[in-house]
Amino acid sequence: MRLLDVLRLRQRPITDAAGFCRFMAEQAAFTAQKFAYGYVRKRAGRSAEALVTEDPFIAVMDVCRYDGTAVLLGDLLVLAEHHLRSHAPPADPRLHAALCAVHREALQGIGLPAHRQDWGDVLAAFPARLAEAQAAPPQPLATVTRPGWQALYDRLPVPEAMRRNDHAILDASFRLWVTTFHDTLVGRVDAAAVAGALLRGGTADPPLARTG
Repeated sequence: MRLLDVLRLRQRPITDAAGFCRFMAEQAAFTAQKFAYGYVRKRAGRSAEALVTEDPFIAVMDVCRYDGTAVLLGDLLVLAEHHLRSHAPPADPRLHAALCAVHREALQGIGLPAHRQDWGDVLAAFPARLAEAQAAPPQPLATVTRPGWQALYDRLPVPEAMRRNDHAILDASFRLWVTTFHDTLVGRVDAAAVAGALLRGGTADPPLARTG
C-alpha cells in the first residue's frame, strides 16, 4: 500500500457542508504555500532561513500567498464540482449557490491581508466561472488550475528572468501539489454525502484555515 493510501485511512471522510468548507480553505492555503515557499527556499538555499524572517520579504510573500490562495480556491472548487456533479442534477442551481457560499466562507477563513481592503474582485468573478464549469464536461487538472498557477507565478518574490528559467521546474512542482490535492479530494470527500448536504442547504461554519 502506498504511503498516501495509508495517510488517507488515518483521516475521517468528509460528509457535511461545514467540513467540506474547512477542507477547501485548508487545501487552498496549504497548496499555495507549499508551492511558493518550496520554490523560494530552494532558490535561496542556505539563506532561506534568514530570508523568510525579514519584514520586506514577508510583505511581498504575503501578496503572493494570499492572492494566490484566493485564486486557487476557485480552481479547487471547480475540481470539487467535478467530483460532486454525479450526485446532483445537471447544472443544478442549488449546487451552484451552495458552492458559491462555500467560496465566500472559505475566503473568510483564509483571512484578509494588509494589502487588500476586501476580496470583492475574487468573489465577483467566481459565480460565472462556476456556472461555465457546470455547463461543460470536466476539464483536465492543469486547465482548471491555470488561473491559480498564474496568480502564484506572477507574484513569486523572485526576479522574472529567474522565474522564466525555472518555468519547467515550477510547472512540475505546481502540478504535483494540485495532483496531491485531487487525490486527497477523491479520497476524503464523500461525494454523495457532501452533495446531498449542499443540495439540502447545509450551512458552513467559518473555516479555520488562515494562511498566517
